[in-house]
Amino acid sequence: LCAHTDADGSRAKFLLGLHDKLRSFDTIETAWCTGLIGTAKVRAMLKAGTGLEPELARDQEALVTAISPLRVRKARMVLSQWRHADPIDAPHAPHRLFLRARARQR
Repeated sequence: LCAHTDADGSRAKFLLGLHDKLRSFDTIETAWCTGLIGTAKVRAMLKAGTGLEPELARDQEALVTAISPLRVRKARMVLSQWRHADPIDAPHAPHRLFLRARARQR
């Protein structure tokens, strides 16, 4: 990686480590690789999903849709709300958060 980019060794290790963590989250990985979301949002999603990996895998598409148009600070707020959502209501939480985030954006 370093030989083909301007990234130094520590940055290359960081990016490869992040890529390894994303192997279970195809939608997040694709969104990151295509530039739909940046590294800060990927890190925020992984942090919010720590200990909730099955839920993150289930909700990743809705969460990417919800946070992609937002600034990183608002995306972190949405992810925090998702993380602390009532488990009974969880399957609907990403959709509601997306609608709330869009309403606040206007």
